[in-house]
Amino acid sequence: MKRKTFSLLIIVYLFISCADENDLDLVNIGDNFISSQTHVVIVDTFSLNLSTFIIDSIPANSPNNLLVGSYSDAFFGEVSSTSYFQVNAPTYAGIDDDAIFDSLTLVLEYDGLSYGDTTKERTIFVHEVLEEIEGTDDSYIYNTSKFKFNDVPLGAIKFTPEPNKDDSLEIRLDDNWGITLMQMMKDNADEISTADDFLNYFKGIALVPGDEDASLLSFKSTDSLINIVLYTHLKGQTRTEANYRLPMYSAETCFNNVVADRSETFIEKLISQRENISSTQTDNKSYIQAGTGIVTRLDFTGLEKIMELDTRNVLYKAELILRPAPESDDQIDFPEELMLYTTDEYNRLTAEVQNDDDETLLADFYFDNMYREDIHYRFDITNFIMDELSDSYFNPENGLIITFPKETFQSTGQRLVIDTRSGNNYRPTLKLYFLMYK
Repeated sequence: MKRKTFSLLIIVYLFISCADENDLDLVNIGDNFISSQTHVVIVDTFSLNLSTFIIDSIPANSPNNLLVGSYSDAFFGEVSSTSYFQVNAPTYAGIDDDAIFDSLTLVLEYDGLSYGDTTKERTIFVHEVLEEIEGTDDSYIYNTSKFKFNDVPLGAIKFTPEPNKDDSLEIRLDDNWGITLMQMMKDNADEISTADDFLNYFKGIALVPGDEDASLLSFKSTDSLINIVLYTHLKGQTRTEANYRLPMYSAETCFNNVVADRSETFIEKLISQRENISSTQTDNKSYIQAGTGIVTRLDFTGLEKIMELDTRNVLYKAELILRPAPESDDQIDFPEELMLYTTDEYNRLTAEVQNDDDETLLADFYFDNMYREDIHYRFDITNFIMDELSDSYFNPENGLIITFPKETFQSTGQRLVIDTRSGNNYRPTLKLYFLMYK
């Protein structure tokens, strides 16, 4: 995307600061400008209106992680996630007719991420899904999708998770089902002869959290790392052990169903994608939450005024600065990555905002670990502003959506609360840098 440069009027009452000629050393403007004849003006008094809305549904299949658990979030309410996936036919070449059943377990590998309080006990139930896990006509499974599962679990575990210490979690499954599977393998039963046959016999698994206010746990969703394992042995002079694996079938039918009860929160009235709620009605904050589809919309007010007259004042840089609400990382650390989409009056995500290299524009995150006084996200949105104003018209119904990259938005429990108070130390800020000719 090429950057366009054009002349713009600078309304006098908007001027807030002028830099000396040394500031021009920071600007790559070539050798055609003479420092003694130019100076920099920074305008940062444009009003920015932030609001929150919820995307009706987001594609959820093929996530990077399985999310299982529940916890109470101070800003977003009661958050819970159930994971669904299908299971492939067992690999059982060479199973001995005299093999003796030991156990059947589900093995999940941690990926190190968690949300909430992992010092509390957590229960996970393993249920058999009773209907085919499949996408809609567009082949997607969405975050709002649900499939029926057996009320009686195949297995369960109550434990205190240590996702940064343990490599995996192993859940004991029903012995009777394990014995049945082993006998099918010995008999070369039709139900397990192919992957499709097995899916007809066993539709899949739902990992359902207990009702504890504890944590969301994240597990790797690679098919080779999610396995039902059948443990057997043979009797003899020495005990001979053998195990057989039933791996996850496909990432295409793996997804997380993340739901939230937002009662008694400032965002409890979020209903649909067409209805955004101003931050003035949500405690001077706007919100973003992965999994549930909550995003922030940003609208520019008065930006068209800089096009009223033509002068020799040149806009060369535009920055958007956002600050998280103080102490909103008590439960979950601030995210390190944010991105932007353009949007219209209907809150549709029309296109990613990109940088000069035609890549996704990500915010630079500044974290003051010592004093926590200047924590903020900074976007260089020069290309976006230039493009919006290039035809000498700014559509006030267009705006920006602030959200997480797709992988984060789809596969994690990440969230962000943005401060929208009016004070200079808090408010979202659009900084426009102009070169002024003398």
